[in-house]
Amino acid sequence: MRRIALYGIVFLSGLIAACFFLPSKHARETMLGAQITKLKALEALPGERIIIVGGSGCGQGFVTSNICAALNRPAYNMGLHAGLGLIYQMVAVEPLIRKGDVVLLIPEYANFDGSSCFGGAELLMMVCDIIPEQKRLLSFRHWLHLLPAIPKYGSDKLRHLLMSVDSFDRSRDFDLYGDAVYPSDLSEGAVLPFPAARHMSNKDFSPTVLSHIEEFIRRISSCGGAVYVVPPAFQASSFERQKLFIDCIVKAMEKSSIPLIASPERYALDDKYFYDTPYHMNLLGRQMRTRMLVEDLVQAHCDVSGAK
Repeated sequence: MRRIALYGIVFLSGLIAACFFLPSKHARETMLGAQITKLKALEALPGERIIIVGGSGCGQGFVTSNICAALNRPAYNMGLHAGLGLIYQMVAVEPLIRKGDVVLLIPEYANFDGSSCFGGAELLMMVCDIIPEQKRLLSFRHWLHLLPAIPKYGSDKLRHLLMSVDSFDRSRDFDLYGDAVYPSDLSEGAVLPFPAARHMSNKDFSPTVLSHIEEFIRRISSCGGAVYVVPPAFQASSFERQKLFIDCIVKAMEKSSIPLIASPERYALDDKYFYDTPYHMNLLGRQMRTRMLVEDLVQAHCDVSGAK
């Protein structure tokens, strides 16, 4: 029994070591590798900018060039992957925020489910293999949350040593504004109707991320920027199945004085605008949502216009 326990400890230690010290030959070639380019592009973008912060529902949800044209102001879309967690998405962009910048913070509803806001295996890949220096951005609570994923990620890296890089999801292309570039078959309609997400209720709601949003807003305001919280675009059939859960989120945000610039119902859009998740939009959906966002920003009197 002691020998089995010893072998188990050695094996587990090897997986942990692989997670943190084994170089990955494919991580920067996945979609997550685009974070390097996105951070550099945002840092280089001059002027008082509009910065979209959120998951892949943002990265695959806007025509950001139209936002620039409509509001006469430079804009960039930092949306990448929900698996990074909303907290990382905020702290990664915060050092690049300047006086006069406007951040459009778009939390996906999944960030209010348990501790999802702390991310998952995607965040491990980001801080272990894509931008290792960003380990310092993670709190002790982050590492506690990620602890169960560490051995699995280590085992995946060991397995990947024997696999071709072409076996992995290659990096999706992003344009000069940070928007995902789609294949031609997603230019207009969804390939197939995507099934609605699972039912969720008020019992699934967790307020964990709210204090982090409040602190992010406070810090950005203190450096002369502004943050506006925007509901995510969400597949209508999924919205109906999660309405009780979403109502809990809205009430908690109101209680925490985190106002949304529009109601979540406004962004519960027809299923035909989505394709492989309840958040990913085809081009028609992206164009419509972009128009809606500009309308809401103007109607809410947000200070986003670059016109003099």
